[in-house]
Order: sequence, then C-alpha cells, then structure tokens
Amino acid sequence: MSKQPNILWLVSDATRFDHLSCYGYNRRTPHIDALAASATLYETALAPSSWSLPSYTSFLTGLYPSQHGLNAIGLKLDENIPTLPERLERDHACITACFTANPYISDDFGTRRGFSEYQLMGTPVGVLRLEGKLTGRRKLSYYFRRITQYLGLRDQGAAAVVQRACDFFRTASSPWFAKVVLLDAHGPYAPPLRWWLRSCKNPGEVFSHLAFAKRTGNLYRFREALGDDPQAWERLIRLYDAEIAYADYRIGQLLNWLKRRGLYDDTLIIFCADHGETMGERGRIEHSCLGNTLAQVPLIIKEPGQTAGRRVGGVVEVIQAAQKLMAGEFAPFQLEPAEFGICQYVGKSDPLWERDPLRRGLYEQWKLRDDITLLRTPEWELITYEDGTRELYDIIRDPRETTDLALQEPEVVNRLQYLLDARLEEIGGNGDEELEYAEVSPEVEQRLQDLGYI
Repeated sequence: MSKQPNILWLVSDATRFDHLSCYGYNRRTPHIDALAASATLYETALAPSSWSLPSYTSFLTGLYPSQHGLNAIGLKLDENIPTLPERLERDHACITACFTANPYISDDFGTRRGFSEYQLMGTPVGVLRLEGKLTGRRKLSYYFRRITQYLGLRDQGAAAVVQRACDFFRTASSPWFAKVVLLDAHGPYAPPLRWWLRSCKNPGEVFSHLAFAKRTGNLYRFREALGDDPQAWERLIRLYDAEIAYADYRIGQLLNWLKRRGLYDDTLIIFCADHGETMGERGRIEHSCLGNTLAQVPLIIKEPGQTAGRRVGGVVEVIQAAQKLMAGEFAPFQLEPAEFGICQYVGKSDPLWERDPLRRGLYEQWKLRDDITLLRTPEWELITYEDGTRELYDIIRDPRETTDLALQEPEVVNRLQYLLDARLEEIGGNGDEELEYAEVSPEVEQRLQDLGYI
C-alpha cells in the first residue's frame, strides 16, 4: 500500500470520446488536450455501464453493475457495500468531497455515503418545460429561471461545480479526494450564450434557438422531434459539441487554479466520462441501450509528477481505476490493457420510467428489460442479449455499427462469447438479492425530470 496523494476524479457526464480533439475530433477541446499532453491517454476505455446510476455506483465501489445491483431509479446501494470515500477516509485519513451536478450521486441512491463534504448543484438545463400545476408568479418565475439559464445568463452547472471545488481545495488539508462531476454535455442541450452563439451557422438559428431547444428537450424524443432531417441532426450535434466546449473551458479553469496554487503537479488526476452518447447510430438515441458510442469513453490519467504525455492502446475498463484506489494502490497508477473489456446494461423495469408510453415502447423495441452485455476487443465488438440474440461488429472498419456480422463470422462470435461467459462467471452478481424500491425526494425527481429521465 503506497502513500495517498491528493486525488481529483473529474467526470464529464455523457461525453463521447470521439468528440474530443485529443481523440481525433475536428472541433478543439484545448484544455482537455493540455491535460492529455502531460498524462496518459487510454485509447480504448470502457465505462461500466451505458447510463449514469450504475456507472457512478461502479466508480464509487469498484464493483460491476451486476454486482452492486443499482439499475433503476428508486434503488439504493446496499449499506454493506463499502464505498471509495469510506475506504480512503478509514485507511488513509483522507478528506473526501463530492461536487456534482448529477443527482444520481445523492442520498436518494446511497451513493453519497462516505463523503465528508458534499454538494449537489443545480442542473445545467435551459429547456422550457412548464408543469400544469404552475400558475401565476410560480409560472413567471419558472419562465424567468429557464430562459435566463438557457440564454447563458445564469449558470448552475459547471461554473458552480468548479467554483465549489476550488473553495474546497483552498482550505482542505492533504490528503484529499475530490469527485467533481460536470453535467453540461448531458441532454437537453442548451449551452451558455457565448457557446451556443458560436454553434449557430446563420442568424436564423439564433432566432429559432429557443424553439429548437424546446423541441429536443427530452432525451427520448430526439428521434420523433428530428425525424430523418440531416440538418436538424447536424444542428443537434453542434449544440452537443458546444456543451462539451463549455465543459472543457470550465475544466481548464479548474486545472489552472490547481497549477497556480502549486497543487497540480503532485495530484493524481483521473478524467473520464460515465458513458458516451448515441446520435442516431443503430437507430438509437440517448443512452438507455448499449453500443460503442456509449461504452467507449475518454480516459486520461495524470500521475503525480508526470510531465510527459503517452498513449496506451489495448482495452481497459474505467472500473480498474476505482479498484486500484479501493486497494490503496496509488503509485504507479497505470491501468494494464487486457485482451478485452466489458460494459453492462442490467435489465430493469423502472416504476418511474414505465409511466411514459414512449419509454415503455422503447423498452420493448430495444429489449431494455433484459440484461445486455457488450464485449470489446481492439478489433471486435460483441453485444449479447438475454434472449440469446447476438450482434457482432468490426469496430475498426465499422465504428458506427452499421453491419451486423454475427451470421458471417460464427467462429469469432463463439470465441468472444466464451470469453464473455468466463468473465461474467468470474465477477458473479448480487444473486437473487432484490433491492427495495424507495421514493426519491421531490428535488431529485424534479432534477431527473429536467434531464429527461422521467
């Protein structure tokens, strides 16, 4: 067990690896690029799951989604499962803190447990979605709050999270562990004023921006809102990129603050996403499904004292970082690539989600009540469903997963299925243990509604 350094685990929610310039994208993310220039960039890193609750729980426990069992809104982490902040505080007298805009890290889900300092910030959502129960002054207040936030005149997202994190760094004694979660790249997409103006291609988009954002304000209605209009999809992607550009700007502020205070060089910094996003690939939208654009995420790790950048090929899993931290392995902090990695979508029947007819239809169409597992090698991607369906993609030649090769390549399917079965048997699960559903707080339910989850 090595001595613990200060640790910053920085998460940009719903951020695709292939929308960062250090991974080859054509729109620049200079501050994340600067971090990668003096850190280790993992070229193929897999998230634990395709959506936030199971992924964040895996980050905080080192367990796979099938092991910790948090796969639906209303479930709460088993109190007998230790969390990373609890372990660091107990074994290393570490000060732990979490500053997040994502409500999935909260008391409602048991994922706040162990943090000595914690703050859930307002979600960076700017879409007008009036509730019927709002009348009079409450309705006017709602309009004002949404419009000012949408126009970039009011930021409760990355700016507030970064400011609170810097306040913590200013006074915290070493060693500390800080989980900092930015939600800006998560839909609905309504970047602050300067960033959405940059994303506009013509004056007409400026004047129609509010209507377009409202039209695409629900994750599950992107498809019906945009149809087959390629210009609308291209516009949506520009807004998504603007959100990432804004998050990159705030990440730069945070890292530059650490540099000015002399804390950057000796801090272990982990940057990743909890999952990616789908933008029409395989006919899918948002992230309650499973595929390469969801499973593969950016992962950049700067060890204390590291000044030279390096790129690591092969496949790693972000959960390896959590497991190393849980074990007190701080130096060297390098993840070993493996022959393959996995990403899990544990099937669910969520009482809050089932209320929406559209969502119920997607449950059936995309088999979201079933367990879905993705296995990734450097060349191949195998997706397996609980009903026995299997899909195979040549991920190098076909990164958008347009051609299922399962029937043409049975030997490859069988070989990867053997590897997957062995891994799933190795990690096991939570058996027949059923976690009880509990009511989430009105505040968290409203935030999840703002984000299009319910």
